[in-house]
Amino acid sequence: MTDDHLIRVLERLDAWLEANAPADFAALNPPAAEGDISKIGEYLIDLHRDVVTWLSWHDGAGATTGSSRAGFLLPGGYAPLAAKDMDAGQRDMERKVAWSLDEEDEDEIHWFTVAPGHELDVVGDGMTVYSTEDLGLVPAPTTCHIRWVPFASSTESGHDLIVDHRRGPTHGAVRRIEPEAVDPSAVVWPDVTSMFTSLVDALETARPITVGTVAYIPRVLDGALDWEIVR
Repeated sequence: MTDDHLIRVLERLDAWLEANAPADFAALNPPAAEGDISKIGEYLIDLHRDVVTWLSWHDGAGATTGSSRAGFLLPGGYAPLAAKDMDAGQRDMERKVAWSLDEEDEDEIHWFTVAPGHELDVVGDGMTVYSTEDLGLVPAPTTCHIRWVPFASSTESGHDLIVDHRRGPTHGAVRRIEPEAVDPSAVVWPDVTSMFTSLVDALETARPITVGTVAYIPRVLDGALDWEIVR
């Protein structure tokens, strides 16, 4: 199922890029194959209709024009992923979660870090069981979930945007994954439609767009978008 409102927003995006950022427009891929879309989170995730609509419009963006910036449409230098890359990224999260399951939460990844004031130097006797508290370990922030679908990636920062497919108030939200941030999986848009709407509004008006706590203003260099941080 697709969303007519999002389609109208994407029509505006295509028109603006074709007229003002031709390298980015050329980098947009044609629609994804239905089979590639249906494989994302197969048997686990009912793919959010915003993601289906976007992939049915463009199968992500690729640097097809020779411009080093082409395809990195979203503020922060994020390039939308193709359906096959979304599927591969989601399955990679599944594997990481499987490697780190604990008894309390079987959906999230829990790496452990040494708590302040502790040193990790334990010699086991083969019989004693040490708790995480004994070792001075604390759970690191969650940066993977089996119901998170990678949506866009930044080669500049190495960070990702994901679409949250967990049930609840943030279903469909776009999160920015930054392991070193205070909030490593902060919601930056309530959904994909809001993300593209705010993007197109910023492009058409040349006004800043705020992502989290950072404001960007659009400019075009060599036919491709280059987002300048203004605050």
